[in-house]
Amino acid sequence: MRNVDGSSRQQILTRCRAGDPVELRPEPTNPHDSNAVAVYVSGRQVGYVSRQKAPRILRDIECSRIIFVSVYKVSGGTKEKPSRGIVLYVAVRA
Repeated sequence: MRNVDGSSRQQILTRCRAGDPVELRPEPTNPHDSNAVAVYVSGRQVGYVSRQKAPRILRDIECSRIIFVSVYKVSGGTKEKPSRGIVLYVAVRA
């Protein structure tokens, strides 16, 4: 998938490493899901939080409970699974 600026999310993901900081940006006007939360690494969008997890993450953002977010691991990029993705580490205040 490509971003609005034409950049390839898959290309951006090839440069992601465990520990990279992540920014989560709510998109309340997203036409597909009002709970959408975009995922950015180094200021560039790499995807979205899954539709199933987005409502919880959105509540945590709105209540200022999220302390820190980073890349936990990069998945994919193999012959069997060519598309890359990232797993997030999200530290939340109790």
